[in-house]
Amino acid sequence: MAKSSGPTHRAALIIFVRKPELGKVKTRLAAAVGDTEALRIYKALLRHTKIVTSEINADVFIYYHGGLEEDDEWGIDSTIHRRSQAKGGLGDKLRHAFTEVLSDYKVALVIGSDCAQLRSAHIASAINGLETYDTVIGPTLDGGYYLLGIKDLAVDLFSDMPWSTEDVLPVTISRLERNGRTYLCLDELSDIDHIKDWEMYGKSYILA
Repeated sequence: MAKSSGPTHRAALIIFVRKPELGKVKTRLAAAVGDTEALRIYKALLRHTKIVTSEINADVFIYYHGGLEEDDEWGIDSTIHRRSQAKGGLGDKLRHAFTEVLSDYKVALVIGSDCAQLRSAHIASAINGLETYDTVIGPTLDGGYYLLGIKDLAVDLFSDMPWSTEDVLPVTISRLERNGRTYLCLDELSDIDHIKDWEMYGKSYILA
């Protein structure tokens, strides 16, 4: 695993990914297209995410679920910091990752590898937005988010969250407002979880 000699940018970009293994990725999509096609689509989304993030002015931290990958879409790159996701639920994993990187960076953002509509401009807008706002959110059509950017962990956005439901975004915003935290919402995009997502917001948006 590559070790950092210190931050080279003020922002850290966290990317949550899964090890691309047959039968272990895009399981809801696989129910419609099969495990082999679901794996192909996931690898396409990984390549897309690599392209989108390649020129972002931030240090990149890839957090893997299912074991570290040294020979994946990002290749053998000493500028990429590879780490394992924490044990527990999604909230535990997110809190752990943000805690680690915010010890060295002024701001941190997290994205997944499920959004074919995501572009570099969305991430750049989020980094710029954190100059003014406490939090930046990239909302998804299903009520979640494809991006979350924060400056600190002053507000608990990860405990007792209704993950994988349409309530994630409204609960996140409610907690921010209750604590007097400012936030910016980016364009609403779609994650690729089901066959209808892939047909409408997937294949025609993937970057070559």
